[in-house]
Amino acid sequence: MGTGFMVSGQDWGTIKVTKCVPVSDGKKGFLMLNVTIDDKEMKGAYHRDIKIVPVGKAYLIDDVVEYD
Repeated sequence: MGTGFMVSGQDWGTIKVTKCVPVSDGKKGFLMLNVTIDDKEMKGAYHRDIKIVPVGKAYLIDDVVEYD
């Protein structure tokens, strides 16, 4: 309780990805994305680096670095 996935709280509002910039080229077998997630209702912005890896025909989240 009191924590959420990708955002620090559970408010059941709408969150939106407002920035998604690749910071790696994928040559090492993964893609690192610099992401900003905004929650307008709670007036919060969350900055994350998200590591994406290919698995079969899908891409999965491998790691998330939280900055705030």
